[in-house]
Amino acid sequence: MNYIKKLENTVFDRGSVILAADQEIREFMAHLNSSKFQGVDLDGSRKDWISTDDVRSRLQNILNLLMIED
Repeated sequence: MNYIKKLENTVFDRGSVILAADQEIREFMAHLNSSKFQGVDLDGSRKDWISTDDVRSRLQNILNLLMIED
């Protein structure tokens, strides 16, 4: 495979990774904007709290998507 073709494939592959990471970020943002985190709960507490484990998991998904091997 010639050098130019290899570079074209690399650019295409990395572009796909960026699009996947972008989608994951947008889904996470939509999750944070969902009704789950809006208003006041039945016991009067705020509903905008989020589990740090959930955040770590979603961020790890993004990091996994962005892992690029040469």
